[in-house]
Formats: sequence, structure tokens, C-alpha cells
Amino acid sequence: MTNVSFARSSTSIAEIILPATGVLAIDDLDCLADRLERANDDEALRVLVVRSAADVFSSGADPVELASIDDLAGLSATVTRFFEALIGCDKILIAAVDGPCTGLGMTMLLHFDAVLATDAARFSAPFVELGLVPEAASTLLAVRRFGYLRAFDLFCGGGEIDAAEAMSIGLVGEHVGRNELLATARERAIRLARKPPIALSATRRLLRATEEARARCRAEVELFEECLRSATTRRRLALVGHRRTTERREAAA
Repeated sequence: MTNVSFARSSTSIAEIILPATGVLAIDDLDCLADRLERANDDEALRVLVVRSAADVFSSGADPVELASIDDLAGLSATVTRFFEALIGCDKILIAAVDGPCTGLGMTMLLHFDAVLATDAARFSAPFVELGLVPEAASTLLAVRRFGYLRAFDLFCGGGEIDAAEAMSIGLVGEHVGRNELLATARERAIRLARKPPIALSATRRLLRATEEARARCRAEVELFEECLRSATTRRRLALVGHRRTTERREAAA
């Protein structure tokens, strides 16, 4: 069962709404891949706006689920399908980011054409801290976007950056007020949907390193699976996952 939802706002624009919990389960990745693949087959659809149903954009994959999964080959297949769909999506992708954006939630933004974020947005990618390697071709794209030193610090240092810093390094394109986030994202979608389609699509293809990203994704997924074979990594993931669950329950109380 998935907590990802889909809403068509017009013939040319649709929204993908990420789970309110912020967690992307394996079933959610499968659903996202399906939505992106179906979007590619929809000639009338021009723009996809991705947002969350709550005040956290995405905390990435569920550490507890990763710690307990037995079918690593199945996991790799699902993750690879999602990344292939994300990289190969020929629609304009706009992200409306409010709240924490962690791990996969952050790395997938490197494939978006527009990223809007509020003051509440926080970005982190603590893969090494979890005993994992980054994914979504981020080891290629982040270095090109941020430079090696900043990419290394984000992935290996385990720190967090706010929207202003994310904008300064090129992860975020526009800093907007929390009350204006969704309206601004939708206005951007409308403007882009009105552009000449052939010129827009061709320019987008020329700007993106699609084949390089696909190759790097495959290498990352292989190493990610290798990391998950470690009992130490699984114990670390389980501890982090349970801690996050406790924090969410306390915050909701």
C-alpha cells in the first residue's frame, strides 16, 4: 500500500503529493516510478509539481524498513526503476519544499527543473552516517552543482543546511514565503506549460546529463546493496529509524 497521491489540476499540469509522514517506503517508490512512467505516456501533460501532504517534504527512505529487508535484489530493482523513471521523465519537474528534506528527499531534487523552498526547509544527506552511499546519481550531479568540497561535506559530514544556503550552492532556485509556496509553484507550472513545447523539451534534454546519470545510478545502487549486507549498517539503520519514530510521536503528542 502506498501513501503517494496524484492530482490533475489541468490538462497540462498535475501534482504528485508525497506522504504526510515524510517517509518514502519501498511501495511508495514503486508508485512514484509508475506515476512518472505514466506521465511520460501522457502527451497532454507538460508539468509535474511535487509537494508534500504535510510540513515535511521528505525524510527519504524508511531506515527501519531498510534494516529489516531480506530481498535486497528486489529492493535494488525497485530503486533502479524509480531512478530510471526520474532521470527519464520528459516532463518539467517542479518541487515545492517545505520542512525537512533528507536523504533521497534531497538527492532527487538534483533532477528537478525548478526547486522552490521556504524558510522552514532544511536539507541533509547523512548517507555515510547511516552506513550507506548516496544515490540518485547524486555523487555525480552534486559535485558538478556544488563543487567537490561542499558535496563531500553534505554526504560525509552529515550536516544540515537551510534554504538560503541551499540556494547559494544551487540546490534551490527560489526562496519563497511559506504561505506563498504552493501558489508560486503552481504559477511557475502554468508559465512553463505555456512555453513552446518542442523548444522547451529540446533545451531541457540538452541541459541534462541523462546517460551519465543513468550509469552512475547503477553503480550507486550496487554499492548501496553491498552496504545493506553489513550487519553493522542494519543495526545503525534500525536505531536511527526507531529514534525518528519516537521523535515524531513526541512531536505529535
